[in-house]
Amino acid sequence: MPKTVVKRNGSVVPYDKSKLANAIFKAAEAIGGTDKQRAEELANITTKKIDEFLKGKTECGVETVQDFIEITLIDEGHAKTAKTYILYRQKSNP
Repeated sequence: MPKTVVKRNGSVVPYDKSKLANAIFKAAEAIGGTDKQRAEELANITTKKIDEFLKGKTECGVETVQDFIEITLIDEGHAKTAKTYILYRQKSNP
């Protein structure tokens, strides 16, 4: 299970699944979504995928987390939300 995330500036922060759920929900909300519970479920799925990817390690980079959010959204049939998330990610991380 991921325990820490390395941010772009090199700082290390605790892994917080609620931040994933919030990011997913904001992307969904931008296209009219209203299901916060589904965002939390998608955050759980994303966390499981990250855990499998880390193979026992407990730290990952923020880019890895964001990549897995995109993968999960697409895999779970939320392509429009994924597109919104990707565009926001590109705009906020030049």
